[in-house]
Amino acid sequence: MQALTGISVPVSIALALAARVPVAFAVLSFVPAIPTLLALVFDALALREFGRIYYTRPRLLDYLRLVLATEDVAPPCPATTLRSAEPPMPA
Repeated sequence: MQALTGISVPVSIALALAARVPVAFAVLSFVPAIPTLLALVFDALALREFGRIYYTRPRLLDYLRLVLATEDVAPPCPATTLRSAEPPMPA
């Protein structure tokens, strides 16, 4: 669903700016963006709440990573990837 939304948003913007379509059709083309934008707002609020609970202030870079990760275009940050504390089991 996120991949479809990530593809449809740029197409919707280009369609709204370049094509001569009825207003209702142009407005309906932005419907897939609504869940993504709501998820982004809730994620930003959760990041802010996380910072408040743990007495740290999220940096602008943290919010930027959040936005880029929402559309699945950013690679994971090496500092935040989880590594297993246990060595792999022998086969």
